Amino acid sequence: MVAGETSGDLLGAELIKALRELRPELRFTGIGGPRMEAVGMEVLFPLEKLAVRGYIEVLRHLPQILSIRRRLRRYFLAQPPAAFVGIDAPDFNLQLELDLKARGIPTIHYVSPQIWMWRKERMREIKRAVSKMLTLFPFELPLYEQAGIDAAFVGHPLADLLKKIPPRAELREQLKLPATSPVVALLPGSRQSEIEHLADVFIQTAWKIHQRMPEAVFLVPLTTRETRTQFEKILYRHSWAYELPLTIMFGHAHDAMAAADVVLGTYRSRGLELAVAITGMVATMPVTAMASASGRFLTTIPTLRGLKTALLNGNGPSRANSASSAAPATVPPEAAITTACQSTRSVR
Repeated sequence: MVAGETSGDLLGAELIKALRELRPELRFTGIGGPRMEAVGMEVLFPLEKLAVRGYIEVLRHLPQILSIRRRLRRYFLAQPPAAFVGIDAPDFNLQLELDLKARGIPTIHYVSPQIWMWRKERMREIKRAVSKMLTLFPFELPLYEQAGIDAAFVGHPLADLLKKIPPRAELREQLKLPATSPVVALLPGSRQSEIEHLADVFIQTAWKIHQRMPEAVFLVPLTTRETRTQFEKILYRHSWAYELPLTIMFGHAHDAMAAADVVLGTYRSRGLELAVAITGMVATMPVTAMASASGRFLTTIPTLRGLKTALLNGNGPSRANSASSAAPATVPPEAAITTACQSTRSVR
């Protein structure tokens, strides 16, 4: 398995647990984060090595990223796995999947690239590289069926999570927040490069809100000690930082979003879907002048309405037998992976 960021680490950990229920003897190795490692994965490289954003950041780290991919390729070809699962991170995983599939290793890509949003030409590369695509949203499945790519709609794990989130008033009581004060959740990202680019903008935005609404309180959930330390350094550069009613949380991003009246977050984040579904969201996307110019030729203006509808309709992995006729039935990801391995092995 290869996960390239925090959201992939969460998906990977849940997938490992589900696969182990089917096949307790399974072993997992590759690139992952603390959650995947905690459920028994052998982590060859930490996912932070891949967690870079933007063209400039990628170019700066490209030699290291390419070296990691070459070493993984040699490792998996020398010790062929029963299957390879690339979790999101298409720019890293698709080439690796292409190489492994060419040697007869089943390749499953978990989380469709946002081809409905931009870079639709990647469909050709996906067809060559992927044995089976697992999509989170029902509207993605027909795109793959039309392209002749084996795919399964496995549902979005956040849809199941939405059903478990306590009422806002209860969460605020648990987090010791004022019941009637405006609460703003700040999600500057899970990558250190995102914190570097966004933290100061978010902090200054919080200060401006505080000046207009002194009763407002702010929650900042961060996923690692490194990002927390980085955020605090940026925060305390400002002389007024101690006056800001801001609480830094270690994890608990979902609780922070559910307790908030509004979320300020990154457009790239997978947490975006949850924020859209449960509260108001202001999405940010910092870009360099070069990225902005080139991106105009690559992007399509997206809509979040389809994401919200899919989540609120309960299209999660646990709804495999209860989808309506208007949407494709969900297949649990562990079942889709098992099927893909069996069908590929029969071809081999």
